[in-house]
Amino acid sequence: MSEKTVTSAYVTLRSKILRFAARFFPAEEDADDALQEAFCRLWQRHDNINTISEAEALAKTTVRNLAIDAHRHREVARAESLDAGMDAVDSSSSPLEAMERNESRLLVEKIISDNLTELQRKVLRMRDFEERSYADIASLLEMEEEAVRAHLSRARKKLRQCYLNYTK
Repeated sequence: MSEKTVTSAYVTLRSKILRFAARFFPAEEDADDALQEAFCRLWQRHDNINTISEAEALAKTTVRNLAIDAHRHREVARAESLDAGMDAVDSSSSPLEAMERNESRLLVEKIISDNLTELQRKVLRMRDFEERSYADIASLLEMEEEAVRAHLSRARKKLRQCYLNYTK
């Protein structure tokens, strides 16, 4: 697709892709940013795009992937803030703060025992508490490293969701 055709596709598809982006990004600026990024990527690949419908499909896929990345980034940030809250141990803290930390720890232990599968508990314990490598865990549990990573990810996600539900 020529540069002129890509420019034409931008003019033709701009409002449609912007509406599509607005579904994923409630803030207008974020939707605009996603639109801009989608068309920047179209511009970089203009030699491989033959029709406006291909340009539209690529732009929509890009916007959707950007939304997924943004969601993952928010989840990671939320998990990190949760982890930071759990790890923040100040030796000069009051007895009340120590009691609250202990209650949080007990809640996490209860969530782990009540909501995770046996395999998820093993993987989580080995990785996060025993600090074993993925290869070591895979060897001990006779599974692939990717399967270990998947079980750990699901366990952490479930733990986060349950913790957030309990603390609301």
